[in-house]
Amino acid sequence: MIEVRILGPLRSILKKDRMVFDGKEMKVSELAARLGVEEGSLLVFVNGAEISSLDGMDTVVREGDRIEVLSTLHCSAFKMDGQVGLVHGLRLKGDPGSILEGLRKRFGGVIQLVDPGCLAGELHARLVLQQCFEAMKRGALYAKKADIDLLMRICCTDQIKEALEEARVKGREAILLAILDEGEAKRLEEFLKDGIDDGILKPDERRVSRLMRKRGIGGELLNATMKEDGLPYLLAENAALLKL
Repeated sequence: MIEVRILGPLRSILKKDRMVFDGKEMKVSELAARLGVEEGSLLVFVNGAEISSLDGMDTVVREGDRIEVLSTLHCSAFKMDGQVGLVHGLRLKGDPGSILEGLRKRFGGVIQLVDPGCLAGELHARLVLQQCFEAMKRGALYAKKADIDLLMRICCTDQIKEALEEARVKGREAILLAILDEGEAKRLEEFLKDGIDDGILKPDERRVSRLMRKRGIGGELLNATMKEDGLPYLLAENAALLKL
């Protein structure tokens, strides 16, 4: 039996964090086929070594090897009951407020720009987008407008003024969050393509530590989630309980 550990956004696609395949050995190319993922979109590590330093897709994995796979592609767009959620890192050329106003006029839907320091990565952004969308459907938004609801959930506060100040873009990097129909989502991505930099989505240790301090999340609580990426889930849980 060959056991494979699924990492990063690929878990959201496959809905699993581990997969087990019959057999004592196989090539990585066969492994990719069994996973149902295109070879070019995978990073594969075997016993800690990335396969480009081994035999590439011809690398043979065997029973007992430590095999880890993740996608090289971001899950930046995801469907939500007829709508599409978008998450992208952006490099801005101009005033953030003016850029946001222009995007809203051009594309409609729900569009928000936030400072990267407010989010614990792409998963955190996806979770609050999904919360906001469900609240829109149920008529249970924290604010009159969904774009403000998003800020309140991201910043874990029921105070609109506080959310606006904390989430305000403070430099030339921003994170875009949007809920649009599929056609508008594609047009928006095409419009923004030259400014998209999804590396901005990845939080560094400094950002994570600052978020944990600000939200009052200690290491013990984080470890109790039993998830390697538990911080986004804890933050999303706090966001869901703001009005309780």
